Amino acid sequence: MTALKLRFFISYVIYLLLSLIFVLLQSSGIVTLQIGYASAVLILPLTVYAGYYFGEYFGATFGLIVGAVTDAFASTLCFNTVILTVCGFAAGLLVTRLFNRNLSAAVVMNLVGGFAYFFLKWLVLYAFRDPAAGFILTRFSLTSFIYTAVLGILLYFLLNLILGKLPIRPSKR
Repeated sequence: MTALKLRFFISYVIYLLLSLIFVLLQSSGIVTLQIGYASAVLILPLTVYAGYYFGEYFGATFGLIVGAVTDAFASTLCFNTVILTVCGFAAGLLVTRLFNRNLSAAVVMNLVGGFAYFFLKWLVLYAFRDPAAGFILTRFSLTSFIYTAVLGILLYFLLNLILGKLPIRPSKR
């Protein structure tokens, strides 16, 4: 095993352990990330950053597994699995093909992924079923989107301290 492959493997393990710690802290109730009606979903920026740091296939696999586990304990019936897989894959594709790995790219991917997640969740689960869909959009979805985006940007700085010097893998073409 070469030094570069070993470094990537150690980075994968560190990222997975950090993600597991964040998800367990949030889902167990030890750390409640709620302010008023806004509730942060840390799984979303973690999935975006999995694609951001490790590429589209790792991001899609990470999103698929985390989304499936989330859907197993929620009543969303594959919503999280699909949207998190797409977010992880799209973030990995964008950073390897279009963006550089820098703060502006992380912010853009975090905002677009968060907007897609919360808007589609509102559209699928509440827009046509609930008589108070506008209230849910403004009080829950929009505020949760903003809160998740702010925490996602702060999470970027934490992950960049740990994984920032990770080299970009050469493409296999």
